[in-house]
Amino acid sequence: MERTRHIEDYLKYLHDHPGITAIKQFKCGASHGKPPAFYSTAPAGNCFLYPEFLIFLTTSKSDTGWKSFLDNALDFMSADLAFMRWVNDPINLLKDVVKSINAYMKPKEMEEALSNPNSIFIPFHIITSVDAARDWSQGNHILVHTNEGDIAILEHISDCPNAISDLLHGRKPTFVTPKYIFNKLKGHILGEWQTDVVAALQSAAKN
Repeated sequence: MERTRHIEDYLKYLHDHPGITAIKQFKCGASHGKPPAFYSTAPAGNCFLYPEFLIFLTTSKSDTGWKSFLDNALDFMSADLAFMRWVNDPINLLKDVVKSINAYMKPKEMEEALSNPNSIFIPFHIITSVDAARDWSQGNHILVHTNEGDIAILEHISDCPNAISDLLHGRKPTFVTPKYIFNKLKGHILGEWQTDVVAALQSAAKN
């Protein structure tokens, strides 16, 4: 079955819900299809959970730019979307998306992530079922089944606190703490990871 990126749906969602923000953000890896043999070979990025959407944004392996994205997005937009306030003011589009994820990414990073084919946009209405599983050697993953194929959300090495990376990206530095180590070990042993996200996605699949 043909797969679409659902960027149009995501932008329309933000447009129709002014001021909406993600209710959760977490670092992870993600890819289409079943989980890869080695989780951390998947593109690293951040997932953002909304009441009706899950998106994965990454700047990994992007070879396209904002202008290309905007040109393509506008070509695909339906007539009603063509009247969005963003069409003649693409900079405000970037600002609105950045606001919706609580300014976790800078506009330049957002530009790269939106244009990146590795970024994933999942409207809840295409979800058919959700499985949470664990690999003893690598960690946990969430497998989202949709009517367009499977999407794997994976525990990833990028989740490890990295103060240097945080500073380079203009974020508050994070450090490995005893609490972080305890929670990682607990989640690995019990097979629990992002349980609230799993519950939200499973609830969406039933509706």
